[in-house]
Amino acid sequence: MLSVRGGGPATGGTFSLNGTVGQAIIGPVTGGTFTDNQGFWYEVQGTGGVKQLAAIPSGFALGQNYPNPFNPSTTIRFSVPERSKVTMRVMNLLGEEVARVVDNEMYGQGTYEVDFLAKDLPSGTYVYRLEAGNIVMTKKMVLMK
Repeated sequence: MLSVRGGGPATGGTFSLNGTVGQAIIGPVTGGTFTDNQGFWYEVQGTGGVKQLAAIPSGFALGQNYPNPFNPSTTIRFSVPERSKVTMRVMNLLGEEVARVVDNEMYGQGTYEVDFLAKDLPSGTYVYRLEAGNIVMTKKMVLMK
């Protein structure tokens, strides 16, 4: 049985790794804010408040932001079918990067949502770009102040 600080089986709650990459799963582990991937468990976290959803994707996907148009924040959903390094950039129509929502972070198989706050950007049309594995996907969004 996997245990926390020598106690009983790890169930419920939030699991902390204290700076380690992961721990091997020896017994049942249930509940809590963690995931397992190929024999390791780790807490799901990311830059900018990335939240993992329950959906298991069959391929890479980038959803349309909502609401759209937005002011000043919007939510972007993306999916990765396998453990991948993910970068999400926001660019103006000249191709200049104005924000990096996710910065080269490792994500396991899953569907995720990230909130993008554009309070310092002027009104206009922007492109958000997902780079994961060897795919690149883009969508447009409109900021109206």
